[in-house]
Amino acid sequence: MKLRALLPVAGFLLLSAGCATLPYAKMEGALRRGDYDQARAALSAAKKDYGSKAHLLYLFDQVSLAHYASDWTTSNQYLEKADHLIDELYTKSLSAEAASFLLNDMSLPYQGENFERVLLHVLGMVNYAGLGERDEALVEARRADERLK
Repeated sequence: MKLRALLPVAGFLLLSAGCATLPYAKMEGALRRGDYDQARAALSAAKKDYGSKAHLLYLFDQVSLAHYASDWTTSNQYLEKADHLIDELYTKSLSAEAASFLLNDMSLPYQGENFERVLLHVLGMVNYAGLGERDEALVEARRADERLK
């Protein structure tokens, strides 16, 4: 197997190592074999295991697995859903933030880290380049740049 093919798997497994409660164990074997379609099927079957507060993580995983499977159109569809959810979660009320400060951060849905928000646009850029859609790839590059600012 080429080194290039192992890098996404290694990154995915590294990111998932600390998330034992999520359904990564079900996908691990398929990822090690490079069978991204089977990993995507396992992920879809385990959607309920993520719970309502980790829906953004589920979308991130769908984006990544579709990208690794070279299904760039589907990856971009999940990317758009994740991007909209990030914006939606960002505009939540201050009272929910205040409640989480007083009680527990786990009472809020996962909103994603800044680097994950940028990475979505980088993956979108690569997806569009893979589809031969140069203008759309440039749009994603500008969106990543805006997130970085």
